Amino acid sequence: MQLIKTSTFAILTMLAATMASAADNWSVSSPDGAVVFELRLDAGGALSYRVALGAGAERTDVLAWSPLGITRADQAFAKGLRFTGQSAKADIDDSYTAVHGKKRDVRHRATEVTFSFANPSGARLDVVVRAATDGAAFRYRFPESDPTARTVTAESTGFTVPAGTRAWIAPRSPAGKYTPAYEDLYIAAPAGTASPLAAGWDFPALFSVGGRAWALVTESGLDEHFAASHLAGHAPGNTYGIRLPDAAEGQGVGKAEPSSTLPWTMPWRVVMVGRTPAAIFESTLVNDLAPPSVVADTSWIRPGRVSWSWWSDDDSPKNEAALTSFVDFSAEMGWEYSLVDANWNLMDPAALQRVLTRGRE
Repeated sequence: MQLIKTSTFAILTMLAATMASAADNWSVSSPDGAVVFELRLDAGGALSYRVALGAGAERTDVLAWSPLGITRADQAFAKGLRFTGQSAKADIDDSYTAVHGKKRDVRHRATEVTFSFANPSGARLDVVVRAATDGAAFRYRFPESDPTARTVTAESTGFTVPAGTRAWIAPRSPAGKYTPAYEDLYIAAPAGTASPLAAGWDFPALFSVGGRAWALVTESGLDEHFAASHLAGHAPGNTYGIRLPDAAEGQGVGKAEPSSTLPWTMPWRVVMVGRTPAAIFESTLVNDLAPPSVVADTSWIRPGRVSWSWWSDDDSPKNEAALTSFVDFSAEMGWEYSLVDANWNLMDPAALQRVLTRGRE
């Protein structure tokens, strides 16, 4: 009889442990089931996630378990978190017309769920997760209301690619008068290779996962309350961590650490996925996640081809003869525009007016 009681207790204990473990793991799938975002809260209260493409034998983990977390000057949301609830599943079906880009008429279908947590002091953090047919994205949100500004000092978010992954990624230029400018050449290297520049790596970063899938990581939905981020130069264990701007960027104008009153929603961290590079190229996920344009009338926006003198001669925008030759070149080629770049304000106003007049002839 004692044996039965002991066995029953053991079974109940194992069942309770299994239930507790299951409660700390969640998943969100795209409407077609092809993309799965998994979220995990470990025993220490730290969050992590992974992203998979396909199911069953066709499943490929394009991102292995990767860290989550964010730190404010007044509160940390990296460890000791506890789950407090989640929203109902929201089916996103959004259509819009693009003025320019990869395609004119766009339909964005996705599944979105918000997961809520509290840190040891009770401060709240939401993780908003969206799984779309061409990738997954997530962002942090501080849902409490407080007119006192808060400052983010660090972000623990990482992107961990599996062993054997190959990266195409651009080194980040050190802070200078005109840099970082996202103009460095992309490097093809095994994932985990350190950046040759101390400032790290730029977004976006492209990865080939064992020849079975492709992933591109970047961000979307930035506004005046947050800063454009980039990736750290070292990726231990193939984990590329988020870095906020260096203090020297922007020639010291403004603050490198973002701040805002509450509630406060952060930018999306985006992971495009596909079986081929074409799927990445064709994805509109960054635009899909961005807020709608505030420009109601877009009839005046007319995309076209353009000649550009600055690229070959950075002194040309204050040289009437140089600019005139590029205006004439656009006319000869049948192109719609000629770009007058930096330093145009140093030209003689009468000379600039002649260039503009010539462009309208």
